[in-house]
Amino acid sequence: MTDETAVKKKIRVKDIKGGMRFTDTVYIDKRSMLAGPNVPLKQEDIDRLQRWGIHEVESAGELISSNTAISTEQETTDFLENIFKGEETPATRTKPQEKRSRITAPEYIKRDCGLFRSLKQHYSSWLEDLDKFYLRTAHNCPLDKEESARIATEIIDKARAEKKALVSLMEKGKKKTYLSLHGVNVAVFAAMVGTGLAMSEQSLLNFVLGCMYIDIGMVNVPEQIFTKETSLNTDEMRQVRAHPIHGYQILTQQNGFPGEVGLVALEHHERLNGQGYPRKSSTANGISVFGRIAAIVDTYTAMTSKRSYRSEYAPYEAIRNMLASTQEYDRQYFVPFIREIGVYPVGTYVQLNNNSVAVVTAAEPSAPARPELKHILDEFGDPVNRTEIIPLVLEKDLAIARVFSEKEKQTLQYYRKNFSAQLHYNDFG
Repeated sequence: MTDETAVKKKIRVKDIKGGMRFTDTVYIDKRSMLAGPNVPLKQEDIDRLQRWGIHEVESAGELISSNTAISTEQETTDFLENIFKGEETPATRTKPQEKRSRITAPEYIKRDCGLFRSLKQHYSSWLEDLDKFYLRTAHNCPLDKEESARIATEIIDKARAEKKALVSLMEKGKKKTYLSLHGVNVAVFAAMVGTGLAMSEQSLLNFVLGCMYIDIGMVNVPEQIFTKETSLNTDEMRQVRAHPIHGYQILTQQNGFPGEVGLVALEHHERLNGQGYPRKSSTANGISVFGRIAAIVDTYTAMTSKRSYRSEYAPYEAIRNMLASTQEYDRQYFVPFIREIGVYPVGTYVQLNNNSVAVVTAAEPSAPARPELKHILDEFGDPVNRTEIIPLVLEKDLAIARVFSEKEKQTLQYYRKNFSAQLHYNDFG
């Protein structure tokens, strides 16, 4: 069947329980994905749908029985490690992996804290500038091309020099408007991926500029539609799906940016299987390289952001969702993307297979599912006072078993700060 909606079945929200999985994507409506194939539904999202009066979701998939194969974190980790075997990008085509010496926390903390303070000012200024530029566009005022290029160049420079600290910092700034926050974060990831792919300086600048203004066309969509918490009707959906065209026109026709910049705004919702918009391009040849990479970066950034109609996905969950949508994204760019950002961003709290708890201190490009860690609790729940950094890629007996939720992380941080008694990871649910 060519009509995607014809094969979808309605599922009553009251019949869904947290942890259920389906063999295909579950949608709230045509715009909003609730969960990818084989990804467990969150009870908090189900509760939110019921509060909003949404009684049905839809999916072309079947419910997966609890005794059938499920997508565990170990299975996903194994898959990620397999796809990275033998694959190289310009950024990783260097000398073989060497065993690195462990460094102590004082040196590590002193270096990163200084970077964080410096980057915080830069990051805040990028958000403020994009807020201003998006607002000016909404009032039909021209964009400052020279200032836009300066900001994009600064993002590229910081992403190259201070990637680890910048990724950690990107968790902040939630009080800013969604469009400017999304634009800055997409631009930062774009700078990392473009650098890893060895783009020319001009191409990289154009790509980051396009990502800064990836949703500039949304200024032509009424705010009540953009912020609506319930399903969109046909006319509202039509207006939302026109924003890539508006974005292309704003950037290239109204402000004179190069066509490459406009293509990012035009094509970031296109998908290789032809189910994207606005042109429904169905092959890789019909979508530019910028469009194919932007689709990956934009989707990941949106999934890891809180929206009015769903809670944010943890980075690991977002990557797992995207891996399940194998026909939508171009793998030759998805793999380098994971290399650059890591599966577990800096600051992620994880439980290891020996029940100890650790915090991620750095990504490992050669094995993104095995980052560098610093232990917080040992396997008995006792606080760890050792300050050494552990490269998980060199510790073959250790593996990440699960990722702590933001609530668990905050609880653990509180207890570490205020109590010295024995702590247990299963106390933080």
